[in-house]
Amino acid sequence: MGGEGVQAGLKGSQNRASRREGHDLRLPLQEIRRRATRDRERRHDWSALEGWAWLGSPLEPATCGLLEEAMSGPLPPANLADIDLPYPSDSATEKSWRAWQHRRSRRVGEPSAWLFETVAWVGRWVDVTQRVAWERVEFPADTRQDDKTRALWVRWSQGDVWGPARHWHARFHPGAERAFRSVMTGARVPSDVRARVLDELREGFLVALHADRESPGWWDLAGRTLETQGPVEALVASMDEVGISLLASCIASRRSPRRQLVESLWPHQSRQQRVHTLHELLMAGHAEAWCDAEVLFRLLAHWREGRHADPQSIGNLLVQVRGRMRSNLRAVALRECTDTAMERLLALDGLAARTESAVARLAERWAWEELSRRFPMGEGPSVVAGCEVPGVPEPLDADQAGMAWTWVLLVVLRGRLEVLDRWVVGAPNEQDSTWDRLLAQSVPDSLTDGAQGRVRGYERLRDHLRGTLDEVLIGVEPVVAAVGGLSVNRGLKLAVHGELTPVWHHRIPLPMSGFPRMVEACREAGPRLAARRMEGR
Repeated sequence: MGGEGVQAGLKGSQNRASRREGHDLRLPLQEIRRRATRDRERRHDWSALEGWAWLGSPLEPATCGLLEEAMSGPLPPANLADIDLPYPSDSATEKSWRAWQHRRSRRVGEPSAWLFETVAWVGRWVDVTQRVAWERVEFPADTRQDDKTRALWVRWSQGDVWGPARHWHARFHPGAERAFRSVMTGARVPSDVRARVLDELREGFLVALHADRESPGWWDLAGRTLETQGPVEALVASMDEVGISLLASCIASRRSPRRQLVESLWPHQSRQQRVHTLHELLMAGHAEAWCDAEVLFRLLAHWREGRHADPQSIGNLLVQVRGRMRSNLRAVALRECTDTAMERLLALDGLAARTESAVARLAERWAWEELSRRFPMGEGPSVVAGCEVPGVPEPLDADQAGMAWTWVLLVVLRGRLEVLDRWVVGAPNEQDSTWDRLLAQSVPDSLTDGAQGRVRGYERLRDHLRGTLDEVLIGVEPVVAAVGGLSVNRGLKLAVHGELTPVWHHRIPLPMSGFPRMVEACREAGPRLAARRMEGR
């Protein structure tokens, strides 16, 4: 289902106007998102969001829905209206900045408009600083130096560290020293410490790049060299289909804000379907759109919590989110797709200048790391490890499916049908002690993912119910109707057990109390179950 939706979006990706009017991902979004997508152009000038890469991509309808939900829900703190974002000194951006300031001045007293205008400007800011700025950097070709640098990369990839050492120290080490000097001078590091650090850097940088680690430092340097073509798209372009599949699995499966975004965009898909949808999106060249959607998701989440409402914090969050994404891309590209990535790197024009730029950026980050540790100069620059994907949950067998059926019936008996609906799609629930007990005390271990520290995982059960919940609810409806039709008297417990015992799985604890409330819950659930059954026809 997810793959078909993305492909539908990709087919309409040739014309931006037609995308906004006729684009159909067939995403199973909540009703509020469908209404928001239908009405958004009437409420706001959505062309103001042109800086965001997800606008005009297959992610547009779902991401705009997230923004609409944020504007209709809890709003950020009032001082968001007073932020004063800096702008790069180019006339196009300055014009956009002035227009934004003018629009803001006319929106006093309209919190959702304040939020929309600020998101629009942040999108422009992202575009100028994270894409346009990279495109403007030139890397002049120098045939002699480029050939030497190409030989350096080839010999490094073959395990020869010291053969090209002379070229390294002549061409690239001075840039690393300048980066360290700049950081140490700005931090007012004492002169004797500066001298020691530079001596150790001269002796140890090359060794640190080739240290025997899971992800050696020279891989990260190679990734940074590839980044000079564009920090996100170039890295994805250097991966083969296996690497992109691993990246999609990593994003959609690991517990992180990225996975929360995946679940928010495609709430009714299973994890495998989400991985497939994201894989198709990345294969179609929409990595920048995904990265921008992640930035917006994190920004809105932090604003709702009252954080990141000042310019410095917004900039820090932007750098953090995109920096983490780039680190993961570098790790996957060089660890899982080494041959493809190296082939692309060796074909770069201006390779010496690009490598020199990458060395300077890597050295600057290493210098800041060493400064925070008072310059032990030990292991070299930190490198993000490759993406380890959690195992795919085993599907439930027939007996376990029977346990899940009984547990859903128990949830309905306890009056938690709406909570179950939200839980299955990964939506947040309010604190509820009854629901907590239903998970902790009534779900057998065989339905869980196994112990994860002190918390059990329920992804297997959740995955099963994403695809079967409507069918299960149709199955339990007769039992719910029978319990709801019982009279509340002294024989109620025996009567309820009489209805439940013939269909109850022995691994789920049979309820022993709360029977009057159980009858009331069944009477409330009956019409909703009937309505769902009719909708499914």
